[in-house]
This record gives sequence, structure tokens and C-alpha cells, in this order.
Amino acid sequence: MRSANTRAEDCSLRIEWTAPDARGAPIIGYNVEIQGSDEQFYGEEDCGVSSTIQSCVLPMGVLSSEPYLLEEGELIVIRVSAQNEKGWGLPSQVNPTGATLRTPHVMQIPELASKTDDSIRLRWARATGATYDVWWAVDSADLTEVATDLASATYEVTGLDQGATYRFQVRADGICGPGPFSPELTVTLATGSPA
Repeated sequence: MRSANTRAEDCSLRIEWTAPDARGAPIIGYNVEIQGSDEQFYGEEDCGVSSTIQSCVLPMGVLSSEPYLLEEGELIVIRVSAQNEKGWGLPSQVNPTGATLRTPHVMQIPELASKTDDSIRLRWARATGATYDVWWAVDSADLTEVATDLASATYEVTGLDQGATYRFQVRADGICGPGPFSPELTVTLATGSPA
């Protein structure tokens, strides 16, 4: 098997290869393997085993989960083997110059920028090219979306009740889609002075 190549397409990984010399026996399938963070190669079943298809496209998010556990910016290393009626051939040369992993941005916990008797202002670290969604809840209620597609890395909620506890989460939405929610920030507004 000759070399196989990878390239990033937005938030997907395209893997392409050239059919090897079948030596008189037609190719009946391919095995695509991707190197995990532990430097072991794992077969990728979603690439299929067709004898005619010499490429596959995977969402980048697959590569950040089991068994690969690759991290943002990490080099994606692949190899491909062909099968004919005599068995599996040697894998392609390992591709050391392929694409790097791109995943949705993971947000850190938002910070309390300021608070008053009836408002809370949040801020968070910027993610390049992202907009932000803010979710919140009062006391033990379920979180609901309060703002979406914010370009700014700050948000202020007003008209809040004194003595109530508010919980906030933020997530970034960029070219690779929405990322996971940040850890919760919990803020309790002080009760006013007695009259």
C-alpha cells in the first residue's frame, strides 16, 4: 500500500489513499487506522470496507473521544491497509504530516465581573472566531438559555431577586459547532438591610 493522506475540512477529517497494485487479485476492502494519544493504532469502522471507495470523512469530534483521546492541535496520524482474497497487505506508510485536530472550544468557568442588589455581570475568556450562549437558573431550577450568539465575552442579567442563588454556564459556538458547557458559576445576591 502506498501512502495515505489526511486534510482538515472545516471540522471534519478527510482521509484519502491510492489503491495498491492488487497483484492479480481484486481489492475487496480497506482498513483505516488512526493513532491514538497512547501511540497505538485503532481501526476506524466508520470508514467502511468498500473495495471501490478510497476515501472517508470523519467528524473531528470522534477523534477526541475513546479510543483516540487526541487533543486540540494534535497531529492526526493514519495508515491504511488493503485486502484481497490472499489476505491483508502491509499498511501504508504512516502519514506524519497530516491534519491537526480541531474541536469545538471548551469554555472555562465564567467569572463574576460585578454584582449589585438586582444584577450580575459575567465575563469569560474569548474563543477565537466564536459566539457565546449563556444559560442560567434560579436556585435548583433547570438551566435555560438566556442569551445566544453573543459576540462579546461579557453578559449582564438585571431584574434579579435579592437572596436568590443564580447559576450560570457559558458555551462557545464556532466553526466546529457548539462546544461543551463551562462548569457552573454560582452567585447569591445579598438580602437587603432590614428597614
